[in-house]
Amino acid sequence: MSTVQKWKSKNGDLTYRLNYDLNNESVVIDAGGYEGWFAEQIYNKYKCKVYVFEPVKEFYDNIVEKFKGNENIKVFHCGLGSKKQTLTINLQRDGTSVHTNKGKHFKGNTEEISLISILDFLNDNNIKDVDLLKLNIEGEEFNLLECLIDKNELDRFFNIQVQFHSFIDNADERRYQIREFLKESFSLEYDYPFVWEGWKQI
Repeated sequence: MSTVQKWKSKNGDLTYRLNYDLNNESVVIDAGGYEGWFAEQIYNKYKCKVYVFEPVKEFYDNIVEKFKGNENIKVFHCGLGSKKQTLTINLQRDGTSVHTNKGKHFKGNTEEISLISILDFLNDNNIKDVDLLKLNIEGEEFNLLECLIDKNELDRFFNIQVQFHSFIDNADERRYQIREFLKESFSLEYDYPFVWEGWKQI
C-alpha cells in the first residue's frame, strides 16, 4: 500500500489535518489556499482566525468570493516564503508550482506571482504566535522552514502541518535535516512522508 493509500485509508484529510486544540481565539495560517477547502474546514470546526495565502490570481479570486463577508478569514494575493520575491509559476491546478516543468518543455500557462516573507508578515501584523501553520506551497516549504530554523523562530508556531514535495533537489536530505531540528522542540503527531506530517510544540 502506498503512502497516499495509507493516508486515505485513515481519512487523513478529515482526521489528522483537522484535529487540533484550537478555539475561536486561535490563529491559523493557511499557506497555499488553492480552493479554500482547508480554511473552510478549520474555520467551521473552531471558528478561529484564518489567514489564507494564495499567489495564483484565479485561485485567490475564488477564495475571496468563497469567504466574502467572513471577517475572521483574511485572504492575501501572495504566497508565503522565506523572503520577498517575484517568481514565475507553472499553472497545473493542484500541482501548480514554481519548481516543476521549467524551461522550454513546459507547454502550460504561466503567471508571475509574489511571495512575501513569513516573518515580515507576522511582525508587520503584530502576530506573536501562530496556533497552526499549514504549508502546502509546492516546494517552497523547504526554504520557509529552513529560514525559521536559521533565525530561531520555530517557537512562534505551536503546530506545523506540512506537505513536503519530492520534486525538489535534495528533497530527502533537506526534509531529514528540517525534521532533525523540529525534533528538538516538537513532537511528531502523524507522519505520511511526502503526503502530510504534523508537528506539535512540546
